[in-house]
This record gives sequence, C-alpha cells and structure tokens, in this order.
Amino acid sequence: MQIKDIPVRIKSNNNNKPPTLLEVIKLRKEIFIISGALVLSKSFMILALTSYLPIYMTNKGASLWLAGVALSVIELAGAAGTFLSGSLSDKIGRRNMLFITTLLAPVFMLIFVFSKGWLLFPILIILGLLVFAVSPVVMAYVFENEKEYPATANSIFMALNFGVGSIVALFIGFLGDSIDLDMTYISTALLSLIGLPFILKMPKKNYNH
Repeated sequence: MQIKDIPVRIKSNNNNKPPTLLEVIKLRKEIFIISGALVLSKSFMILALTSYLPIYMTNKGASLWLAGVALSVIELAGAAGTFLSGSLSDKIGRRNMLFITTLLAPVFMLIFVFSKGWLLFPILIILGLLVFAVSPVVMAYVFENEKEYPATANSIFMALNFGVGSIVALFIGFLGDSIDLDMTYISTALLSLIGLPFILKMPKKNYNH
C-alpha cells in the first residue's frame, strides 16, 4: 500500500469513494506550503538554541553546569512563549504574531552571539519567548483553515515538524563542524527569515474576526 492510497474521512462529491491523503494535500496545498515554510523557518533557530546550546556555551568557556543552566533557561522561557503566544495571536492576529516573532528572533540571536557573560541569560529568555511562540500559532492557522478534517491536517503538520526538524538538525551539525558555531548561529538567524514572504501570504485578520 502506498501513501496515495490511504483513505481519510472527509466530505467528497463522490460519496462512494473518499479522497486519499494526497488528494487532501492537493486540495489544501497552499495551507501546507505556508505552514511547511514556517516550520522550516522556526526549526533553524529552535534546534540551534536547544540541541547545540550546551556545546556552544562550553566552547565559549562556560562550565558544563552553566551550559545546562542556559539550556534550562531557554526551555522555560520557551514554555512561557508557547503558553502566551496563542492568546496573544487571538488579539493581534496570527499573521501579525508570526511576523513580529520571525522578525525579532534573528535580531536577538545576533545580539546573543556578540554578547558575553551574564548578559547572555536575559537574551536567552527573550529568544525562548520568541522562537517557541511560532509553533502554536502555525498550528492554529492550520486548524482554522482546515476545519473539515482536522485530524488529517494535524497529522500532516506533525509530520512536517518531525521530518523538517530532523533534516535541519543534521544540517546545523554539519554546518557547525564545517565553519564554527558562532557563524552557524549567525547563519541560522538569517535562514530563519525565509518564513517572512510566506507570512505575508496569510490572511491579515483573525479567522474569528
């Protein structure tokens, strides 16, 4: 059995034959292209700041304990960012929320790279709030535009998250070995901006407005 043959429960003009998974993707390809681009965009900085942060900190002279503290700080800030981003995007709009976070996160990433000492920790808090705020908003965008078969939309979105994330993690590791982590962090900050053109294609207003 191939993926194109997997049936999904959606409404169809042909009541005898439900559309396949690939037909669902074709029907909503714009939604999945935009969400996929945003998943790719946010993955660069999230994975750089989680998977490789302890190595980055120890390379800068921090102890392993302090590197662990740095990772805990950004993870806790990320939890707060994830919690707050949904309600905030309800007020200012998904498009505006994603535009602000995608634009500001690279700026603070560059500030982080060129900072030293304890100044790194408040910057990590800001970065955690910004970069982890993206996923809940993108998920809300997908569900708001795909109410007819949300389970299928959720499975595609999660597949994009894991699939894209694993590839980006390998890419960042290769980049870190090829250049250095400072340049890698700068590169991921710039690469995360690829999501901006796709954000501009999103509706300007909230779904509920």
